[in-house]
Amino acid sequence: MSIDNLTPETQLRRADVAEASTANGFPIKAKTLATMASRGGGPPFQLWGRIPLYTWGPYLDWAKGRLSEPRSSTSEADADTGRPPKPGPVAAAPALISDSSTQPTVDSPAKGAFGTPPCGSPPPAAPAPPLQHATADTIA
Repeated sequence: MSIDNLTPETQLRRADVAEASTANGFPIKAKTLATMASRGGGPPFQLWGRIPLYTWGPYLDWAKGRLSEPRSSTSEADADTGRPPKPGPVAAAPALISDSSTQPTVDSPAKGAFGTPPCGSPPPAAPAPPLQHATADTIA
């Protein structure tokens, strides 16, 4: 494909329009155009069967429409886009005073805490006594 002889009526496939656009100073990937075609927000295209075709003139108009106004500082971006300025540092939230009577203590762990049975469970059974070896005295 030669980008030197593109006219506004030239029909291009997705990979070709991405290559021509990048060569003309508007870098874009064919995959990005495919995503925009399915999600919206991309340039106008037509289908020839299942093949998307982009007309060079309307595509170039779309690409130029994405340009911002000329600016002399990056701080002008917030004013141009209507975005609110970035917030300053966030202050730490004030510490809450807690009532210690509602907090579990070491003597009264919360239900389900490690070492205590979960709510509604019976207490664990006592361990079985250790086995004793039979001796001549215990057999008789």
